[in-house]
Amino acid sequence: YSIHGSNSYSLYAVGAGGTLLRYSSYGNWSQQTLPASVAKTDFNKIWINDVDDMYVGGFAGELVHYIGYPISKWEVLSSPSTSKVNAIFAADANEMFMSFGAGTVYRGHTHWVVQVVRTFTVRSYFYALLMDPDNSFDLWVVGSDGSSAFRQSSSAGKWSKYETGTSRPLYA
Repeated sequence: YSIHGSNSYSLYAVGAGGTLLRYSSYGNWSQQTLPASVAKTDFNKIWINDVDDMYVGGFAGELVHYIGYPISKWEVLSSPSTSKVNAIFAADANEMFMSFGAGTVYRGHTHWVVQVVRTFTVRSYFYALLMDPDNSFDLWVVGSDGSSAFRQSSSAGKWSKYETGTSRPLYA
């Protein structure tokens, strides 16, 4: 359901039934070992900062994090929702944003805060998050009604709506 990578020789793909595959520089895919509590989870989103910092989200709000060198293990994290993970964006190991099936955006890592996106007149399901790494947590979201919103870090968390010219769903 999703694929992401830190370079062309280190790609990861997620899918149904606990599928979490890694593509290596040797040209093959290998199943990754996950904690037993999420080994059969249907995953739909993955975000990779680098080979030592990865996040995977599931259809029921599951959140799994990979801690690389020197630990090299997957750990289950506390998720702020049990709804489908629509998007994950992690700026680093301490700051991330997630959007869920009900159109809610959360900011946090171990403590989650709802991001109030008050710019929409209809309920929108946010399918994609994009953060500008050069501008200290400026964030874009796009939604199921063709809408988009921008959160500038210097605006104290205020969201601004931007017209896209379409009413069709926008995805990453």
